[in-house]
Amino acid sequence: MNTKTKLEKIKSQEIDIEEESQKFLQKITDSNINAFITVNEKQVIEKAKKLKENISKQKAGKLAGLLVSVKDNIAVKGIRMTCGSKMLENYTAPYNATITERVLEEQAIIIGKTNMDEFACGGSGETSFFGPTLNPWNNSRVPGGSSSGAGAALAAGLCDLSIGSDTGGSIRSPATFCGVVGFKPTYGLVSRYGLSDMTMGIETPGPMARDVYGAAILLESMAGNDPKDNVSTKQKQFDFTTKLDNFSFEGKTIAVPKEFFEGSETTVSQIVLDAVEEMEDRGADRIEISVPDTKFCVATYYLNMYAEFASAMQKFDGLKYGFRTETDSTLNETVSANREQSLGKEVKRRILFGTFISMKEFQGKWYSKALQAKNIIKQKYEKIFSKADFMVSPAAPFTAFEIKEKIDDPLAMYLADTLVSFANLSGIPAGVVPFGFSHGLPVGVQIAGGQNKDLEVLQAMQTLELKRGEIKWPQK
Repeated sequence: MNTKTKLEKIKSQEIDIEEESQKFLQKITDSNINAFITVNEKQVIEKAKKLKENISKQKAGKLAGLLVSVKDNIAVKGIRMTCGSKMLENYTAPYNATITERVLEEQAIIIGKTNMDEFACGGSGETSFFGPTLNPWNNSRVPGGSSSGAGAALAAGLCDLSIGSDTGGSIRSPATFCGVVGFKPTYGLVSRYGLSDMTMGIETPGPMARDVYGAAILLESMAGNDPKDNVSTKQKQFDFTTKLDNFSFEGKTIAVPKEFFEGSETTVSQIVLDAVEEMEDRGADRIEISVPDTKFCVATYYLNMYAEFASAMQKFDGLKYGFRTETDSTLNETVSANREQSLGKEVKRRILFGTFISMKEFQGKWYSKALQAKNIIKQKYEKIFSKADFMVSPAAPFTAFEIKEKIDDPLAMYLADTLVSFANLSGIPAGVVPFGFSHGLPVGVQIAGGQNKDLEVLQAMQTLELKRGEIKWPQK
């Protein structure tokens, strides 16, 4: 059942949301994929009972009765917020993130907090202190990360919608590996207040769903100005859902970057090219472009991310909150012991790299140049979207890989971000919609647009979704 139909049935009371909530909670209990860190069981049933009365009085919000999961680096008042780390294993958020507040105002039911790579450090869903998340299509495969639990929960039917966050493809990677819709908004469109971000200059929360309408209505509920976020858009409200169908590829130009297909699996490339042909059949003009700067995106992304992440992690010392060892040592020794015992290998690696490149004697050699490169990349994509309406490419050069296949090879893991990090560096919207399968594993098509062209990207994604037809979801 698609999101729009389900909302209509909830509002007409054809679906009893209390019974529906119980059904979803039972599915989570029976699931073996480790998609959730915390399940909000008691509050879910209480909220469902209260909402039934509102719905019977025709007082339903945009998301009334839909069960929404939230990535565990986003604050939900009164619920654990672990960021997938031992450091915050017992930390409970004392307030709601702005986006949490907004989806609750639209009467969504938050079913729980989803698993994630520790402090978002990872692209596979394997680095969480709470164990790896498994891909519902094939439990021996990764679900992608760092919003691993969000993508897997949707594919397995454990929630209706998911909120993730995207730093270097962290929404789009699990979307393509799990066969769901993932959307990274224009930077600033969605408030970051209440997000424990890995990199404040490029990370943004975003919606994930089983269909484009679901992503659009979730984004519509979250987007808008927030005085608590100084890079927040000035626009107060957005309308994506009522305009979603008002679209045609006639007169649109599709840019196909050749570098994004180099090294990609043949079947992955072909599925994306099939999507491009579908756009052409519907009236779009196709242009082949070269983006040689693509090879610099990963280095630029990681250098920016390392420095900002190392700075952000300074507050996690175990003194005011978080994991703390039982020791009577000096302050430095205590903090060192707290971090040593509670942070994972990849988190430590990124802190060390970030500290190194931001040191005074190396700043000019690494971090300053990375900031300059980020600006150049942004300008390059502004030029692309002055000539094209969309850029279409794979979101990953391969389908979901085996668990443990790349975890001990950081460089291989980092290179997996090659096809997605451009959108974060340039602040533009980019979404993934599943369009085919390779050897039983889903393949997503990535569509990017110019600054603030979020609606247009969603419209293009829905067109491909309608062509693709229904997906037979895994029963796990």
